[in-house]
Amino acid sequence: MAELALAWTLEQVRRRPAALRKAGVTHSVLAPVGDDPVAALTSLAPVL
Repeated sequence: MAELALAWTLEQVRRRPAALRKAGVTHSVLAPVGDDPVAALTSLAPVL
């Protein structure tokens, strides 16, 4: 699961999309959880 999920600290999650792109990933599915899922997606927008 760790290879597929973005389930770490916010800073680790922010670095993960670049690593996935480098590995050849071209599509992702985001399913944020927590108290404010919109805020979670907004914070990731700059790195996606």
